[in-house]
Amino acid sequence: MQYANLSRDEVTRVIEGKGAAPRIPLLYDVWIADNVFGGDPAKREQWFRRYPCDVDEIFLTMPGMTQGPPRDPDFFWAAPGTVYDETGGMDARSVLEDWEDAEEFYRTFPDPESPALVEGEKKEGWTLPSGPLVVLLF
Repeated sequence: MQYANLSRDEVTRVIEGKGAAPRIPLLYDVWIADNVFGGDPAKREQWFRRYPCDVDEIFLTMPGMTQGPPRDPDFFWAAPGTVYDETGGMDARSVLEDWEDAEEFYRTFPDPESPALVEGEKKEGWTLPSGPLVVLLF
């Protein structure tokens, strides 16, 4: 038996506790690799066709610390000119050394409309899909 995808409204109603869907919404494929199917990608794809995922995932690219990617060199966290020390533990690193610098940090915050945010080509007029519910993953 194959199952049809639930609609965006059905999934949203279940999540918000406002109604039931014909079956439990499924969100799984980001966690299921070929090794679950004995290393056979064809078996994995066959399983995905039988049990469709009801939520689309869009992986977002995190900004760089002091420099952005070639698609958007300004897509980074630190204020311009900040030197980021990559030695020591992660908890000892900071892109904002002093609260006095916070205004410059926020003024140059990464643009949420950056073409570097979404992997692949972001076409003119692109918006979030309006089909199934969408989960943004970092």
